[in-house]
Amino acid sequence: MSESIPLPRICERTVLRQFLDSDLARFQAYRSDPELALFQDWEQMSDRDALSFIQHQRTAEFLVPGHWYQIAIADRSSGVLIGDIGIRVDPDEQEAEIGFTMAPAHQKKGLCSESMREVIYLIFEHTRVASIVGVTDARNRASVNLLKALGLEQVKSMDTVFRGEPCTELIFTALRNRIFP
Repeated sequence: MSESIPLPRICERTVLRQFLDSDLARFQAYRSDPELALFQDWEQMSDRDALSFIQHQRTAEFLVPGHWYQIAIADRSSGVLIGDIGIRVDPDEQEAEIGFTMAPAHQKKGLCSESMREVIYLIFEHTRVASIVGVTDARNRASVNLLKALGLEQVKSMDTVFRGEPCTELIFTALRNRIFP
């Protein structure tokens, strides 16, 4: 899938775009928030590692099966980074997993929902995946509610251990034929 990257994507109040070096401080601010990181699968990074990550995302191929691709969410009017969305297309290209992080000051405003809806369309437009999957900890009510609001259906739950604590992961799915009949 070595096509050009179809970004930016303009939404009503957000812009999906590639990361910029100038995003570093805001990226580090929300990614170092312990409450925000509680349910996330990523670890905090040094500024040097975070800048390397940001720069790598600009040179990474778009939606290469088996690899995560990260998209920046920016405020449409200011261009300021407010979150990010990760996408990983499975090696067999039948499924894509999505993950999202929104800076606390921008949560509960519908901005993540708006951005995620656009990413779902983006994935189905530029891949042949049959379904998109979102996995979240059952305790993360905001993510559970967002996935449901986006039209993903909970298809299973499983007990597991995350960061040393027992938890229940909920798996949600959006099927291509329901989004693009």
